[in-house]
Amino acid sequence: MDIRFYDFEFNLLAILPQNSKKVGYTSLNYSIDYNDIGSFEIEFVSDKIKNIVEKNRDNIFIVVDKFQGYLTGYIFNKTYRLYGKHLNGLLHKNVIPVAEKQTSDVETIARDVISSNYSFLTLGEKVGFENKIEFETDKYIIGEAFMEELLKRDDAGYNIRADFVNKKLVFELIKPQEIRLMLSEGNLNAYNFETVYDNKTQAFGGWYSEKQEEGDNVWKYIKLEDKTGIYIENVVLSANNETDAMAELKEKKCTFDITAKTRKIKWGEDYKLGDIIRVQRDGETVKKIVTSINVSIEAERTETPTLTEV
Repeated sequence: MDIRFYDFEFNLLAILPQNSKKVGYTSLNYSIDYNDIGSFEIEFVSDKIKNIVEKNRDNIFIVVDKFQGYLTGYIFNKTYRLYGKHLNGLLHKNVIPVAEKQTSDVETIARDVISSNYSFLTLGEKVGFENKIEFETDKYIIGEAFMEELLKRDDAGYNIRADFVNKKLVFELIKPQEIRLMLSEGNLNAYNFETVYDNKTQAFGGWYSEKQEEGDNVWKYIKLEDKTGIYIENVVLSANNETDAMAELKEKKCTFDITAKTRKIKWGEDYKLGDIIRVQRDGETVKKIVTSINVSIEAERTETPTLTEV
């Protein structure tokens, strides 16, 4: 599988194949995420890559398979390793200023933010989020943190992609949708299931600063459950009204994910980020949403989606 290198003006710099002794790469790992950034790492044994990278190091798009990213660093020694982020990481290039309270759907708010703060991004087609929310911020926030906080309010995701034909970067939202796919060992399309539990972000109570029409803000406390002693888990919330604070607190929960290696299916063809699929394991069938996909290419290609509770 070839890797293509472009500069930020969408000019093709090089095409390098896999496992060529003269110019190819020996290993590649990349990940994409539903409401986050994603990353990649590539290793070469040939110094062919050295000249390309050193001439354009702050100005490189990398495309492999259906993954699109940009270079953020490298280590050159006996081997040549490149590191970078998925194009979603381009939101890191700007800070979103304080946002006044508005009532709208997450798609309208997100598109307004992109139009106002990212001149290098073009808006893609709307996908149709309709639930109304109240959203505001009282501090400056780096772009990807703002987008993650906003979109989780309606289980939305986002994607930035390069359109090399029309030479533009496109921002678009992802809406969960259920598809007719079941992952199971019995279907011969999944194996090496793992259960991943994490409660480090879990909380049952939180403090938020509520704006007052006059005078200083007032700190208030809300809770989901009564906990005492060592079982207490309180946090400081970024929200500044009770409705948003409660919504934010409900997000502070443990995660219970499943990962599995897949076979005979491929993301971008049989499923994609944000799809809701069925997973059959130990005699139980549950619905899960695809929130992350990791791909590793060495001697062969392996694909591992992360599946999260709907």
